[in-house]
Amino acid sequence: MKYKLFLVFFGMFLTAGQLFADCIVTNNKFNESSRIIFVNPYNGSDQLAKTYTLNNIRNPYQANNVAAFESIEKAKLLANASNGDLILIKTGRQWTNYQAWEDKKLSDFNKEVMKANSLTQGECQGESLTWVPSSVIENIPSGNPSATEYSSGNGSDSVTLARTQETESLRFPNTQTNDRYSDDRSASTTSSSSTSNNRFSRNNSGGGSSSQASSETTQSTRQNLIEKSSTRNFRNSVSEKLTLNDTDATSDNNQSDSVAETVTDVVDSSNYPQCEVDAPWRAAIQTYPQDSNGWSIITPDSETRIVYVSSTDGNDSTAKTYLSAELDNPFNPKTIQPYKTIEKAYEQIRDGKPDWILFKKGDVFELKNKIWLKSGKSQAAHLVFGAYGDKGTKRPIIDSYTSDVMQGIKDRSFITVVGIEFYASGRDPKSSSFIGWTGDLQSPVVFANVSGKFVQGLHFENNRFNFFAGTVVLGAMTGAINQNIVIRRNQILNSYSTKSHSQGIFLSKINSALIEENIFDHNGWYQQRPLNVAINTKDYGYATFFNHNIYIENSSNLIIEKNLSSRSSSIGMKFTSNSDSATKIDAINSYNILLNKNIIVEGEVGFSIGGNTDFDNGYRWDNIQITNNVLSNIGRTQPTNRNIAFNIEANDWQSGLICGNTVSDNAAELTNTYGLKVIGHTRDTQIINNNYVNLGIDKDASVLDSAENVTGSNNIYLSKVDNVNLLDMFVASQGFSDYQSYVLSVLNNLKNNPESYYNVDNIINYINAKTINVKQTFELKE
Repeated sequence: MKYKLFLVFFGMFLTAGQLFADCIVTNNKFNESSRIIFVNPYNGSDQLAKTYTLNNIRNPYQANNVAAFESIEKAKLLANASNGDLILIKTGRQWTNYQAWEDKKLSDFNKEVMKANSLTQGECQGESLTWVPSSVIENIPSGNPSATEYSSGNGSDSVTLARTQETESLRFPNTQTNDRYSDDRSASTTSSSSTSNNRFSRNNSGGGSSSQASSETTQSTRQNLIEKSSTRNFRNSVSEKLTLNDTDATSDNNQSDSVAETVTDVVDSSNYPQCEVDAPWRAAIQTYPQDSNGWSIITPDSETRIVYVSSTDGNDSTAKTYLSAELDNPFNPKTIQPYKTIEKAYEQIRDGKPDWILFKKGDVFELKNKIWLKSGKSQAAHLVFGAYGDKGTKRPIIDSYTSDVMQGIKDRSFITVVGIEFYASGRDPKSSSFIGWTGDLQSPVVFANVSGKFVQGLHFENNRFNFFAGTVVLGAMTGAINQNIVIRRNQILNSYSTKSHSQGIFLSKINSALIEENIFDHNGWYQQRPLNVAINTKDYGYATFFNHNIYIENSSNLIIEKNLSSRSSSIGMKFTSNSDSATKIDAINSYNILLNKNIIVEGEVGFSIGGNTDFDNGYRWDNIQITNNVLSNIGRTQPTNRNIAFNIEANDWQSGLICGNTVSDNAAELTNTYGLKVIGHTRDTQIINNNYVNLGIDKDASVLDSAENVTGSNNIYLSKVDNVNLLDMFVASQGFSDYQSYVLSVLNNLKNNPESYYNVDNIINYINAKTINVKQTFELKE
């Protein structure tokens, strides 16, 4: 009831782009040239802030997607009172007049605002009133806004971008294609090619058609939330043509070296509606520039010391260190004298310097002692753990048996790990080194940092992690933050534990992270829990519902894009926003999260954005965007032996978007299932253009439970389509009998060919095109 009253009195602030206040309250000197300066003390950025005028913002009190200052002092220095410059400060979800807020006169100011809102142009007269003509465009253009750039000039590596506080219907058009992943990735990176040019690029087309109109029976309903709208017409012609243009990931279990050479089922998904990606915080994530194939370009600093280590031809007694000026190509040097052992080589690495330790490709290193991390020099000059040798040679393998690999204490920062395979052979049941289920398997991790207050600048690329309890584990003390984390093009596989929880990656208290183009497969478990064993038993690596491929808590400004999350113990991608147990008051601890163009396969749950500590009295998330993803066969393999298939959960969102996702194919025997659950104190969330195919349900009953201002359209449920499983159709088109054999072959190719990566576009395009086919079949029968 309190919220509804709030809407009544302050409705002009919360409208979704349809209601405009033409008469606004400013100040007695405000004019066309007056600057509007926004301040968000919690999520602004003095480095990235801009100033505005009425030329590019129609009503500043309703402004959305603006770059705000963090410091009111910076804003006050810029403001020119004689020019009528206006400072607005963020209070909750609203922008309000800073002077009124500072003078504790907000009540009087709000009365002025309400009164002005009802005035006509002729009545909008007074020294603090300004009439905004209706011809002025309300939203800032999505490209480069006409605004004054401002930089603090302090050269700091630390950047926090103002979060987008409002989600308006005009911001997410139903059918607009504007994927900034491909054309506006970051201010600090070069654009990557949309296709891979590696040796496994495929451009084959095969015969055969997957159209099953003659044998399919379809049951369908359309669920349009709150507002009615007609279903989009998908009756355009569908070309039976698909190009598989990259390889897939790998496993170490003696799989064939080949991925299917022939694509036997080819389709076109160009008519599938794509949803706009609106993530301005991407630009604040600092990472390396990239080459034309999307790989990071890593170059040494002028004071970089390069240390080589080879288990086959190294010698700790005669080894030398090198400066980059002494080498033509540090990643493939002609004549060097490497160290033999990791321990002796790492002694040469200096803390706080941009030193490199490079392992010879093709060599296997037995790690005797844990590596205690040192820091690099700066965001522009990292400490690098990498590889050297001929292109195409397999990654060097660091085998830690059953132990941890790298451990950081306190603020170990500016570290890159690239091109290495990490393997815990003593924990691999198919390895001759396996110590047995009764042995001390421990719970080792590859990279962990604990007790830090401000860890920043960690980059992981093109690595392979296998049979640990966790790979990248970043915790943080109370009040701490881990900033600028990049995890891209890695294979994170087969994590499990017999003693504790186990995740593919675990990240806590992150501000600014990029997680892209990775494969997360079979993490959190080694084998299915038998029905006669108690739930969450860890013995023998049994699956539990505490273990996931990705687990991220209390984190913000995230880009998670184009990953394959496959065969998790429980959840493909789990996010938590935990409120303070001492105050028992819900608060927003996670915001600005983009999940775009990911694939979630099997496991029990797809995306969970609603856990964990919740006192059911407020919002815990803000500006969450789930766009253009595919979730398929969730629940099919039942790792924990529970009868569930939960696809997308949204709980306590203050604002968000769920758009353009395809959720397909539940096993027939699964009855505890949903495509989408929107619950809690969720409000200001749009749900549009989503397709639910073959889930055995004709609607999601819980979409509107306890929700405020949740709107949607063009969400289509095709509850039962006989003889169709979209994922299995794709797998068959690649020449495989089932998904497991497909993904293991993919992983094996990535192991043997380290310059390749898995491109999710192929499977996404295929499933989306087949979804169009199924919808066409239904509409023709209708």
